[in-house]
Amino acid sequence: MDQASQMITGSVVKINGVTKIFSLQIMIAIQKDTGFMKRKIEMLHFENWPIAHSAWYAAYVGLQVSRNKCTEGTRKDILKTIEDWVLETSDNSPPVFWLTGMAGMGKSTIAYSICSYFEKKDKGHRLGASFFCSRQVEKLRTRQYIIPTIVQQLADYSVVFADALSGIKSHVPYVIEKQIDELLIEPWQNSFQKQLADRLPVLVVIDALDEIEHGEGSNFVSNLIQSLNQARASIHGIKFLITSRPDPNIVETCKQLGTEATYRLEDVKPEAAVQDVRCFLGDALSQFPIIEAEALDRIATQSQGVFIYAATAVRYILPKPGRKLSHGEMHARVMAIVADRPVSEHLGDTELLIDTLYKQIIVEALEDPGTDVFKLCRHVLDTIAIAQEPISADTILQLMYGDKQGHDLQAVENAIGAFYAVLRVSEKDCCVYIHHKSFLDFLFASKHAGEHLVCNKLVQHGVIAQQCFVIMKSSLDFNMCALPSSYLLDAEVQGLKEAAGEKFNEALRYACLWWTDHWIAGWEDRLGNLLMNLLEQFGNINAVFWIEAMNLLETSRRSYETMKKLREWFMKNATGSESFLSMITALERLTQSFTGSPARLSTPHFYISSLATELATGKVPSTWRDHFPHLPQVVCVGVSNQSGAKMRINTGSAVRSVAFSMDGLRIVSGLMDNTVCIWDVDTGIKVQALEGHSGSVQSVAFSYDGSHIVSGSNDKNVQIWDVNTGRSLQTLEGHTKAVMSVGFSSDGSRIVSGSADNTIRIWDTHSGGTLQPIKGHT
Repeated sequence: MDQASQMITGSVVKINGVTKIFSLQIMIAIQKDTGFMKRKIEMLHFENWPIAHSAWYAAYVGLQVSRNKCTEGTRKDILKTIEDWVLETSDNSPPVFWLTGMAGMGKSTIAYSICSYFEKKDKGHRLGASFFCSRQVEKLRTRQYIIPTIVQQLADYSVVFADALSGIKSHVPYVIEKQIDELLIEPWQNSFQKQLADRLPVLVVIDALDEIEHGEGSNFVSNLIQSLNQARASIHGIKFLITSRPDPNIVETCKQLGTEATYRLEDVKPEAAVQDVRCFLGDALSQFPIIEAEALDRIATQSQGVFIYAATAVRYILPKPGRKLSHGEMHARVMAIVADRPVSEHLGDTELLIDTLYKQIIVEALEDPGTDVFKLCRHVLDTIAIAQEPISADTILQLMYGDKQGHDLQAVENAIGAFYAVLRVSEKDCCVYIHHKSFLDFLFASKHAGEHLVCNKLVQHGVIAQQCFVIMKSSLDFNMCALPSSYLLDAEVQGLKEAAGEKFNEALRYACLWWTDHWIAGWEDRLGNLLMNLLEQFGNINAVFWIEAMNLLETSRRSYETMKKLREWFMKNATGSESFLSMITALERLTQSFTGSPARLSTPHFYISSLATELATGKVPSTWRDHFPHLPQVVCVGVSNQSGAKMRINTGSAVRSVAFSMDGLRIVSGLMDNTVCIWDVDTGIKVQALEGHSGSVQSVAFSYDGSHIVSGSNDKNVQIWDVNTGRSLQTLEGHTKAVMSVGFSSDGSRIVSGSADNTIRIWDTHSGGTLQPIKGHT
């Protein structure tokens, strides 16, 4: 081929390549533009879904959460491994890839880099969705938000997926497995053939699953893998990258993924990990050439490849925003880190490495032990560590002393500022956030922090519990928001939210929400008498005002859950405290009757309806009667409050049958709309809706162990349901008319059913087979 022909051929190849990219970008743009208005109309129900917009990898969450990509030139091996996995289109390529590593090893940074890489148009624009979990943000630590958020992002990414969602109910299934199947897998299967081939596979990234509250990350992973495996033959073009710490439950679940779909950061060669940290240090401190390369080499070696160590060192070395450090001061900080490196026999202990740095930061911030500044800083740090949610400096001050009188807020703010290498203050809500959970691990472990630095959780919980009582005693009162009339619902009172916002500062709100948690966690023999006395004083009358406050804070149901938890604790741990138990039981009854009735919609009715009824029919502290002598007199004839309805549940359809679970925690109902519903006894919340019958459900029953439900319907069928997954396990056919009654045998091996066809049938729950019909009724 002559030179001219080669030039022409090369030009044609380039033009074809550019044309292909241009066509793809045009198709993407068309998908987005033509689908925009359609999605706006069809998917208004997204507004009712639990969606966390800040879960997107590049979303701004505020200072409380830091997200960044890898420093250029680092993590090449793992990034290449994940990139190759994403682009692999063979049927043998695993749909889930698990990246795991200890705290501070850079998992989230790697996940961010992958997201950034695949969001680029020249990389195929393959990033469909991302959910970056964080225990510091409520929505980002709640697993119920993960799938709805991912589905919403995928709908925004692909109009054909959005089309497949049309007709989806606005109600999001409570069970995660059903969310995955109904909201994600089924719509994706229905839309796969219409997806742009050049954008497949589509990538979904879920980061830091170990930060999901209550350890639910492992259950989520299990449900995801199980659902994908079941749909493996029919689902294509979508892959999931998940990251987590090596939580034992997650590790056990992810064993089934195999080595080809797992990457453990602990397995990275030590020299490669240290080199990556060294590269990060050089980049982060590049504006300070005075720092010697040898010193950075030392710090990188000490890190043992743990990036949180290096990141913490950088924050320690660099001056606080708004403050300048001389070259000498900065050099001294670098040398302090280098000189305090652990001895050789500990170099393999990454926790000790970062603990050494944390100890150094705290010691410098605390100054000399025994001084007032030392005591204040320790008190501030302990309060932040024990708080049940991020709180502001003002609230920290009140939780330390009960009120602000005679105490210096500026001193508290200065103490927080002294720990800037491990704490940060959000510009959005002014609350204090901890950079990394490993710092809490350090504070709570005496073998790492040392006796003079360790936070005594028991004592600190007791201290905060005391101050919560002080705050509530000084702030709670009757009719806090001066509601004018019981004839108005709270929703009809103009300016009520604003008035509540003024009355309930952050410290009072915190005390109302969390005092019980601190009381229980801080109770022990040494503090027991003091906390018992405070609880007794609280129960005399302030507890009544507290119930009003919880309603105004729109957390009324939590007041009942709090009293129930406290009563259960007393029954288990405080024998011989009958008077306290009687008081707590009265509060539990009062909160249950109030929050489970329409009275909660009008706060004044807490007093004139719920409390008045309880005073007339229940055993209550005498101080309640003394304080409210002019409440309406309730006279019960032949009935008491304890035998009346505790709660009214609106099912939305006529109820044909109900049954309790054996533990009394759940109710199952059979409804005219063909559904079987499971309800939480305490809250009245629908836990699950089981769909499968084609006729109204005439009878329902729990198995004795509570794991299964049997239902009989006008569709002539009996169905067995798995309570945990909400799935129908078997449909038992044989009756010729409506099934009117069903029940389990005590061992769960048999089911009996009675039908309008005048027969009784006994079924084997394992095989689904039936014995000879029992006839005799006419």
